[in-house]
Amino acid sequence: MYYREHCTQFYKGGTYQISESAISRAIKGIENILSNADAFTLPGKAKLSGIRQEYEVLLIDATEMCVERSEKISTSNIQARRKGTS
Repeated sequence: MYYREHCTQFYKGGTYQISESAISRAIKGIENILSNADAFTLPGKAKLSGIRQEYEVLLIDATEMCVERSEKISTSNIQARRKGTS
């Protein structure tokens, strides 16, 4: 099973035929091991506050707009016009 699959604990439990609580305990155990490892520690707040970051923002307006449609002409109006022009 791939780690990047982002499936639920219910799905993982069904795949490996174990309970959701066992999956949760395993995940918490792995998180604790990784957080205590030096290779996976994040820099502290003091170190991050000294870094200047620049952001580039792109905004896209994706709102829905009503489309104006021409009114449908009923067949009775067309026949009336044809009768009047002949």
